Amino acid sequence: MWFGIRCNTTTGYPAGCDAGPALIGKGDLMYMDGAWDDLVNLASTLNFNWCLKGLVTNQVKGTVKELVTLQDKANRNQKIKGLLDVHPLPMATKAATPAYTYNVYRNGAKIAEGLSEMIYIDNNLENGTYCYTVSSTCENGVESVQSEEACETVSTGIDETASAYEVFPNPANNSVSIKGSNIESIAVYNILGQKIDHIVSAEESYIINTSAYANGVYIFRILTNDGQTVAKRIVIAH
Repeated sequence: MWFGIRCNTTTGYPAGCDAGPALIGKGDLMYMDGAWDDLVNLASTLNFNWCLKGLVTNQVKGTVKELVTLQDKANRNQKIKGLLDVHPLPMATKAATPAYTYNVYRNGAKIAEGLSEMIYIDNNLENGTYCYTVSSTCENGVESVQSEEACETVSTGIDETASAYEVFPNPANNSVSIKGSNIESIAVYNILGQKIDHIVSAEESYIINTSAYANGVYIFRILTNDGQTVAKRIVIAH
């Protein structure tokens, strides 16, 4: 049995979704152009699942010989006679629990599981290239397929220019401190490469307010007066 939602919106979002990754062939399906398909096949950025819940009861109102398509109606929140009876459901009074936990794989090996937070820091790595994937596990224990790989190269060699500048703490919460000489400006980029902050400063120390930043990974790019660029990666976790 499948549950879904029918809508004819052409903009915005037709229903709520989780943070992903998608459960391929299960919670991420959409009917378009006469066929069902996974959201990630429609656009690679749609790596999530619809947040839908259905209720099945034995209170039969009649015999339905053939499933029919619901027609567009005003006041869709009113009770619909015939194929389905739709009633508002009361809010649950117990504490909410996450529907999914997350698992992290490094170079094909699982290194963390049962995570509820969406930030994971892999510490104490030797020099080399590491590729990561993520999967989710449902309440029933079923694990999704792994996400696409994201690879990072770790090098612990000392860069004298980079070592002359401090960006801390890491992870950070509501503020990030930057110290160093000859700072001309500081630009902050999110993981998508979008510039979200820019500060022109002649000071040797500066504190950036990050309380409005969403949780995630950010690049703090320092431009010096002599044209050099230093980039530091900082995790924001409120």
